[in-house]
Parts: sequence; C-alpha cells; structure tokens
Amino acid sequence: MAKESHRRRSRSARAAAMGAAAGALTAAALAPGLGVQVAHADLVDMILDPILDPVTSALSVATAGLGDAGTGGVDLGGSVAAAAEPVAAGDSLMAGVVSAINDVVQAWITSPVGEEVDSIANVPFVGLFGRDLIGNGVNDFTGPNTSLLGGSGLFGNLGDGGFVAGDGGVGAPGTAATHGVGGVGGSAGLVGDGGTGGAGIDGGHGGAGGNAEFIGDGGAGGAGGHGAIGGIG
Repeated sequence: MAKESHRRRSRSARAAAMGAAAGALTAAALAPGLGVQVAHADLVDMILDPILDPVTSALSVATAGLGDAGTGGVDLGGSVAAAAEPVAAGDSLMAGVVSAINDVVQAWITSPVGEEVDSIANVPFVGLFGRDLIGNGVNDFTGPNTSLLGGSGLFGNLGDGGFVAGDGGVGAPGTAATHGVGGVGGSAGLVGDGGTGGAGIDGGHGGAGGNAEFIGDGGAGGAGGHGAIGGIG
C-alpha cells in the first residue's frame, strides 16, 4: 500500500511538473488567437504572475525567517530543549507561509478577474491534457479523461487541481459499484492542497486524501461508512 501510494505521488508530481512546463509554452503559442487584448503586458505574465509573485515573495520571507530562527540555539547553552525551539519556530513559520500562499492562490482563482482569465487559459489544457492550468478540481468527479493525451494516464483529470495551482476536488462518495468505498481526493497542482477523500457508505472505508505536490498539504481521508445492522440472533 505504501509503495503504491509513493508511485501515485510520483506520477502525480511528474504530471504537474510536465503540465506546468508545457503551460507557458502553450499559452504563449496560442496568445495571438485568443482574441484578448492585453495592453503593455504579456499574456503569460498576466496568467502566472498573480500566482508566482506571492509564492516567490513568501518563500523569500520564509527563508529569512528560518535563518533568524536558526540562530536561537547558539545563545541558549546548547541544551536539547533550547535547540529544539528554533526547529519548532521554523516549522510554525513554514506552515504559516504555506497557508498564506494558498490563501492568495484561492483568492485569485475565485475572484471575478481570476475566473475570467483562467477560463481562457484553461481551454487548451483541458482539450490537450484533460486538466486545468489554474483552477480547483471538480468535486465528486468520476468521469473519464477524454482529452487528446488523457488516455496516457499521465496528466490526471478534472478532479485534480490545475497543473500550476489549485486544490484537488473532493473524492466521490462510495457507491454499490465501488463496494461502498469512497473515491480518492483529487491531487493538487504545484501550489494547492489535496482534496478530501470521498465518504464511504454501508461499511466501506473512506477514500484516500489527494496528494499535495510542492506547496500545500495533502487531503484528509474520507469518513468511513456505517456498518450494516445485524440480524436478530
């Protein structure tokens, strides 16, 4: 089970990286035909800068903060408890940075401007890969990936967050066809949180949470279903 989970994470990470790398190239190639006038700005910058700028800025702040936190142990006599304090401070700082970055990303994705820009940028990616460039995964998604390259199984599907940024969708609830087992939560993009696993039914266990890729947290597992009522003894 652990090996399969590791393989699934590796495949998902490769897919997100390949999709993100192809993203800028495809968007740039298609820019003249999109019919969107962007004065004094490159289309790729317009799409990616609202995501990448806060990420790079937050990481710079985190790096500086971690450097400051790491000096705390020097002045505390080298005790184990004192040495652990900078580590805890660093972990807390990074958790705050990750949360702040995800908040910025979600604010962009759900904003009117973000929705309009992303809807245009996502068209070629959905057609080619069956997955958004920037956007949250579709909840309860169980459909096939019928895109041009979707049959390869390398790029995920619409239940996953966008290649560059987006949270994974919530996994589908269990059904009779899945023996009550909930579906796996969607994987996140390079920035985003994995989706929560789908809830189980009739004693089936909940689905696994979706993977995070670079900046974000993995999704929580879905709730297990209630067991069937026993017969009269």
